[in-house]
Amino acid sequence: MVISVVGKSGSGKNTLLDAVCKKMMWQVHIWYNMPPDSSTQDVLKQVYKRAYKRINKTDPPYSASEEDMAAKLRELLEGMKYLVILCGISSKTMLNCVWASLPDNNNCSRVVLILESGHYDVAKHGADTLNKKMKEGTILWLSRWDEDTSARLFQDMVKDSGDGVFKVSGSEVGKPSGGEVSTEDKQYVYAMTEGNPLAIVVLAGLLRHKEPVERETLLKQLDQNASRMPAIERILSACYDDLPQDLKSCLLYLAAYPKNITQPAEQIVRMWTAEGFIRRRKGKTPEELGRMYLDELISRCLVTRIRTKDKGSPQKVLVHGRVLEFLQSEARQANFIDIQDRCDVLEPAVVRRLSIQDDGNRYTPSKTRFPKLRSFICRVEEEAGQIRSSTTSTWCWWSSMLSCLGLDLVLGAPAGHHDISFLCKSRFLRVLSVQGLGLVELPEGMGDMIHLRYIRVKCKGLKKLPSSIWKLLNLETLDITGTDVEEIHPRFWTIKALRHVLAEMLTLPAASSVPEELGELQTLHGVKPAQGDDNCPLHKMTKLRSLELHGLESSKHRVALADVLKKMHLLGHLKLEGDVIPSCIFTAPNLRCLQTIVLQADTDVEWEHIPQNFNVHHARPNLVQLKLKDKSKVPGHIQCELGNILIEDKNL
Repeated sequence: MVISVVGKSGSGKNTLLDAVCKKMMWQVHIWYNMPPDSSTQDVLKQVYKRAYKRINKTDPPYSASEEDMAAKLRELLEGMKYLVILCGISSKTMLNCVWASLPDNNNCSRVVLILESGHYDVAKHGADTLNKKMKEGTILWLSRWDEDTSARLFQDMVKDSGDGVFKVSGSEVGKPSGGEVSTEDKQYVYAMTEGNPLAIVVLAGLLRHKEPVERETLLKQLDQNASRMPAIERILSACYDDLPQDLKSCLLYLAAYPKNITQPAEQIVRMWTAEGFIRRRKGKTPEELGRMYLDELISRCLVTRIRTKDKGSPQKVLVHGRVLEFLQSEARQANFIDIQDRCDVLEPAVVRRLSIQDDGNRYTPSKTRFPKLRSFICRVEEEAGQIRSSTTSTWCWWSSMLSCLGLDLVLGAPAGHHDISFLCKSRFLRVLSVQGLGLVELPEGMGDMIHLRYIRVKCKGLKKLPSSIWKLLNLETLDITGTDVEEIHPRFWTIKALRHVLAEMLTLPAASSVPEELGELQTLHGVKPAQGDDNCPLHKMTKLRSLELHGLESSKHRVALADVLKKMHLLGHLKLEGDVIPSCIFTAPNLRCLQTIVLQADTDVEWEHIPQNFNVHHARPNLVQLKLKDKSKVPGHIQCELGNILIEDKNL
């Protein structure tokens, strides 16, 4: 059965479904928010990937582009009770294809569509054509809320203001003596928001931390503009205008990403820092200040924090689609960022930030240079970036689009390999974020881009970094996760500004290659020890807050690892993969800041060296998660002491 939830943006469709789904049980539960203009193949691939992971607790073991997704999906879900929630289907043709790819198990399985009001025809098609047994009641239309419901939501949202009481129309909205909101206040809230849930929430976020006098001024301004624009528009405009300038820049930067795309919070903060949006403050690191900025935007209900059950998972954030539309409009008007969509970059000579997102449109931008570019953000689908399609048309339009932007194909290289050397002419570039392109190496001229502070390249084919990378003396973040890079020039580790290095299989340098303490380095992920005797540069990285090491061998690395861990008093996250790990990860007195420990694969710990009467909670007072593959190896008294903190994950 197909059920459709239809309504205007901000009417509470996702929130409603999220609340309902938490109370229901399904064998397989899939929720996919589709990026704009996703193809049917994209949707089927993502649904299959999510279903496979739900059932088998791991990713599919093959390239989805090479398989018949429809047949695979039917086979996978055959006989199961499933719930598939899809947000963004905009055509009856796509719905027919998805519906035909799902088995009819006659066990109350459901497909739920989240649709904008302009796509009511898709909902009607699902009800009239695809639902054979039940047609009535399968379309839920969410319209504006009534006065009572609007006032209750506003009341709940403003409770965080401290006293829980707001003066709105001259009286108080909150919890008066009778416990009810006055009729006058109900009417006022309804008139201000037009019963739109998103408008109510954002208005509460705007007012919750204001003093009474400030609230009255803001409300009067909103009231004066009531006839000029819709409620959500004027409330979003007031929220934006109320932000300090640095927070405005941080919020506008989120316009670079398309609708329904979540972003890691730490990644966003690092990009803000590289752009210079974070004002330094004594006693706080830029990352701490960036998180405070992000928390402020979340508190104002302009950004949503995506909560996960796994306490050790990276935090992600999302901007509501209606808020994103507003931000993209503001960003364009202010020439803050150019979002490459269906039109060319009109004035490349003045473009400061450029965002290119793969939305499936066959446009051909002009060949340009960007002398004032500060940020380049490019995100495309892996299949498109690699250009492995055998069809001539696909090759032609992708080749044309990418080459006209300067992402020229490398002559003599395998099909789909691109060159981004045109960026070397952008001397003021600070942020480079590329995902999905067919890159095998980065240009050697990158070493002359002395203002670069942030490099993120997530391209499967990348195997080599330029030897000139050590010249980037202002580089703070190097993120090469999802690549095949194993080596980097030894002098790279002399960059004193380094704060975050994230990789998959990067080999650490010899200790002699790190002559001085890297006192700013906080994050070191996806690295393995170098071969040889002189193999512990971590002694020069003792200010780390997050460390992920693999390839450890007890016979070679045990002593050095135990010695260096005892010096890392700021370490909050530790992920290790090896044969046997020293017991100091639990017993060393200096590791009291540790919050999460992950032991990958068959990594074991010298449990026998931990005394029977040892209290892990006393030694690790901040520990919230210890994750390993087999908890049966953990001594019984430690299992009892850790309780829910100890998590077994067979997929590690």
